[in-house]
Amino acid sequence: QQFMDYAGSGERETPQTGDLNALIGQLVADFAGLGHAFDFDEGEVPAFAFRPISLMRLLMNLMQNAVVYGRTGLGVRTWTERGIAYAVVSDRGNGIGAAELERLKAPFSRGANARSHAGGTGLGLAIVERIARLHGGSLTFRDRDGGGLEAVVALPLDSSGAVKRSLSACRDVWLLALGSWLLALGFGLWALGFGLW
Repeated sequence: QQFMDYAGSGERETPQTGDLNALIGQLVADFAGLGHAFDFDEGEVPAFAFRPISLMRLLMNLMQNAVVYGRTGLGVRTWTERGIAYAVVSDRGNGIGAAELERLKAPFSRGANARSHAGGTGLGLAIVERIARLHGGSLTFRDRDGGGLEAVVALPLDSSGAVKRSLSACRDVWLLALGSWLLALGFGLWALGFGLW
């Protein structure tokens, strides 16, 4: 299921002009209802086009990781700078560092305490990064002064340049699918050769 999620991380969803702060505010309220309070530092972000379901999934994943692995100092803040909208999810946990999380963005990578939250396949953060790239943006991690982690999502307000990046991302998915199919085919031929099937 994780592979299918990776292969279809929002490409078919139509971008809509929306309010990023309103979307995050709803998630903050939802998490608060579950007993997980996030401080929300709401900066000025104009309405822009994004895929609401995919972006909600991205933010929910990062916030859930902060709850599970960070536990304390939970927060989200937004702002706009030079045509880029930023959303940062932060915590004060003592888990895996930013450098290791950057490595975990590669498909099928796993960490010692699994902040990738991928249920065994190592695709959790890869899916999140794909959604950011689909919007022409990026996902980066950085260590916080005083301990903890920040997940930084950068999204261009003008998404016209995202089309080319989206096509590139789609190409990467199909190459990954082709590689997995060839690997499975190779194993099948090997098993037949040894009379295992």
